[in-house]
Amino acid sequence: MSTGLRRDLVDALTAHGWLRDERVVEAFRTVPREAFVPGVPLERVYADQALVTKRDEDGIPISSSSQPSIMAAMLQQLDTRPGHRVLEVGAGTGYNAALLGQLVGPEGVVVSVDIDDDLVLAARDHLADAGLADWVRFRTGDGWLGRPEDAPFDRIVATVGVWDLASAWLDQLTEGGVLVVPLWLRPGLQLSVAFHWRRTDLISSSVECCGFQRLRGPHAGPEAYVPVTASVLASMEGATDDTVKALRELLASEPTVMEAPPLVEGWAARLALDEDYPVQLADLTDPDPGSIMFGLYSRNGLAVVRGERLLGYGERDTVDRLARYLRYASPLRVGDLRIVARRTTNVEGPASAGPPERGWRLARPSCVLDVFEGPLPS
Repeated sequence: MSTGLRRDLVDALTAHGWLRDERVVEAFRTVPREAFVPGVPLERVYADQALVTKRDEDGIPISSSSQPSIMAAMLQQLDTRPGHRVLEVGAGTGYNAALLGQLVGPEGVVVSVDIDDDLVLAARDHLADAGLADWVRFRTGDGWLGRPEDAPFDRIVATVGVWDLASAWLDQLTEGGVLVVPLWLRPGLQLSVAFHWRRTDLISSSVECCGFQRLRGPHAGPEAYVPVTASVLASMEGATDDTVKALRELLASEPTVMEAPPLVEGWAARLALDEDYPVQLADLTDPDPGSIMFGLYSRNGLAVVRGERLLGYGERDTVDRLARYLRYASPLRVGDLRIVARRTTNVEGPASAGPPERGWRLARPSCVLDVFEGPLPS
């Protein structure tokens, strides 16, 4: 029965354009996902959906088997070949590492690192139960540090969202190697980016929209989501107790409601890159993806898009500013974005200087990200 469901999933991913590389297609046909998520009904196992496998004490997901479509996209971005040495940051259930094992073959090696020992032990058991790839190794450790004892690597892939790029990954990546990461650029804007390592720069070759749980551990960066109320999470930068309290008070007030202007393609991504204080709000009690709200906040106001409406809380100026921005915003195709990453030590002048022409500069502790719309400047 699972063979038929597996075939149906592969056919659906192919029909929707997620699967294009025949070698990746064959890996999905070969590896039984049910071996890595025991106890989950087969109909859910072979649906194109993420499966949460671990939550923290607050009930927030911290590990999962990723959505097959985005796994397929990232594996194709990675362009893994037989004989490659691959580092995976974030073992999860072990399913993605098993797929990688099929791609590198017995002459290659996959090293998958996770910070949680229980996940590593479970991933090993899952792989053994599936009877697959003894050249796939699971190790406990902080993936931010890579795996120097097994380096160098031809390919490095993170299956957790990252805010910065670890110097260790660059040190352990071969010249001309590929790094694929779910990169958290701004609140509400996370992209799977394929970087090629060229001398001193990482240069993107493709980007895909994605959504991943964040890296955990001492190098995770600022909190991606903070609870505002018992049911509302906020994604914002520089969250403090005072800003969270202010948001809570604003959301408790009666909103101004108005019709949203026509929304152009990529409006949320452009807003996230353009504005100093973008915010994304998620209502945990509402499973409808349309319940996700995105907009901006200020000291005394909050304005968000929800469906076809604008909701303004606090001072009217904030929602008027959001309406004006949306009215004149130009479209942005996320797939047209190009990103150049440099180590902070290789950037001339202050890392926070910029932005570059036709783009945006995002300074991180370990690297500087220059984001361009369209082709890179010559």
